[in-house]
Amino acid sequence: EQQPGVYIYLYLLDSEENLYFLFPKQADFYSMTPPANKKFTIPADPERFELVPPAGQEKIYLMASAERLADLEKLTAEFLANPEDKAKKTAVIQEMKKIRHQHSKLSQITEKSVPVAGTIRTRGEQERGFDAIQVKAEDFYGKILRINHE
Repeated sequence: EQQPGVYIYLYLLDSEENLYFLFPKQADFYSMTPPANKKFTIPADPERFELVPPAGQEKIYLMASAERLADLEKLTAEFLANPEDKAKKTAVIQEMKKIRHQHSKLSQITEKSVPVAGTIRTRGEQERGFDAIQVKAEDFYGKILRINHE
């Protein structure tokens, strides 16, 4: 869920080191559409992520910022114009690392587990709903979600 004034960027680096720009759909999205209170499903229904060979680690880079990440947007646009150019891909990855490093605060706690569905009764058994992650950050939030698969 995107809040007004929050710029969200989402990338996937797959087990073969291919880079995909997942959100927003185009690099100049925020030039046309300001951030607003809107929910997004990534990938959009009915699509789903699928882990495919080769085995390895998938990395999903999530960044949310109170300011547009203009340099990252520019490098992403250059990469999307020529996705086979390894130097352009490397430039995007290095920029993500630089941004995350600039905003790292090891002592700041930004994530809190929040129950979403409460307790559910099904077929005589009690099941607990699932937890979502609520994030509170002032200017920037970054996370790498790592998925290992065989």
